[in-house]
Amino acid sequence: MEVERKNLLDPDIEPSPTFIEAKFQGAAIPSVAATDYVRGYAEQIRPWVIGTYITLGTDGYGRSDSRKKLREFFEVDAVSIAKAAAYSLFKDGNLSKERLNSIYQELGNDPLKPNPWEV
Repeated sequence: MEVERKNLLDPDIEPSPTFIEAKFQGAAIPSVAATDYVRGYAEQIRPWVIGTYITLGTDGYGRSDSRKKLREFFEVDAVSIAKAAAYSLFKDGNLSKERLNSIYQELGNDPLKPNPWEV
């Protein structure tokens, strides 16, 4: 935010990239952020992420007896991250719908599963 403020306040200088922009080096790559906190936590950097950015988080109250179950319930586990990554590639045109469906089938995707925060 400091870099963004500096760029805003002094138009006579060459704008500097923010930390996130520098890490992405101008590449519009799909990214997935997963957290055990609410997804709003990972959303804080969205303005500086270039490309498709999907956030996963535990938006709701605990319904599980372990971290593993928590992540599975709120769709923040490894399977959910893999699905989000595949969907990002599909959304950006780098993966066919047929391949996406194949990946989803391999991962046991259930499109009718209720939203975790509504259960």
